[in-house]
Parts: sequence; structure tokens; C-alpha cells
Amino acid sequence: KFQLFETGGYLQRQRLLDDFRKIEQAYQKEGFLYARVKKYEIKLHPDKQQLKLTVFIEEGKRIRISQLRLSGNAALTDHSILAQLKAGESKPFVPIEVRADRSRIVQAYSARGHPMAEVQTQCETLGGDAIPCELPDFHRECIISTVENIEPQCRWDRERTVKRCHRI
Repeated sequence: KFQLFETGGYLQRQRLLDDFRKIEQAYQKEGFLYARVKKYEIKLHPDKQQLKLTVFIEEGKRIRISQLRLSGNAALTDHSILAQLKAGESKPFVPIEVRADRSRIVQAYSARGHPMAEVQTQCETLGGDAIPCELPDFHRECIISTVENIEPQCRWDRERTVKRCHRI
């Protein structure tokens, strides 16, 4: 749920920035790990009672799982483990689902009498390089998330009807 406007129709800039994060998270759940709201534009309607908001999103590449391998499982079959996983070959790579899958496997082993079972995940690029199985780490100073920091990045046009703001 997005909450750009407060009762009475006033633009709440901090809520706007919070909603941008929600938009980015929605993209990340679909495998667009690098999706970012780069900038936005607010256009004042001629009657000065309405605003038009345009959000510019850079999706980046969609990351998909090309291969999923299991090893070391003894108490459970590959088939029974794979049936419990949300992650899978050709599906979008969503780090939070990988963590949840890891928990599901541990619970399945625990239910079979192996409460100390450990599950490790390893993610690799297609070239074989090991990478973290997490969202990319963007430095906080790279993405503006407060009203105080975004305002200097905004510019009005000559007629003062369009305000453009850069977030990254």
C-alpha cells in the first residue's frame, strides 16, 4: 500500500521516499535485485490543486537461478527437498526466499530426527565466481532516503510547474 498523500491531499515527501523503497522491494521480489527509483517528477496541474507524479525506475537485469544443486543430504531425498523449495531453476533469484528455503530444509531434517542439521548456500556467477546470496549492498550515501537530503537534488522548471528530483 502506498501512502503518498495525507488526508486533505498534501504531499508527504517522507512517505513518498518510503514508498519508493516499497516499489524497489516489489521489483526485488521478482528478481530485479538492482532496481532503483532513480528520479521522480512532480508536475503541478494548471489549477494548482492537483499534482502529477512520474516515477522513473531503472530495473536492471532480472537475475534468475540457472542451476540448483543439492549435496550431502542423506536423511531426505533430493526430490523431497526440492518439492519444499520456492527457489528453483529458471525462477527469479530472491535472496529472502533462499533464506526461507534454508529454514524449511533444516525443519524437515529436524522432523526426521536431525535437530542439529546445518544447511549452507553458495551462490555463483555463471563464470563460477562465488558471490553472496544476498541483495546487492548499496552504500547508504548513494540512495537518498530522507527529505532533508533530497531537496537539494530537486529543480523547478522556469514556469515552476514541474519539479524534477534525482535520488541517486
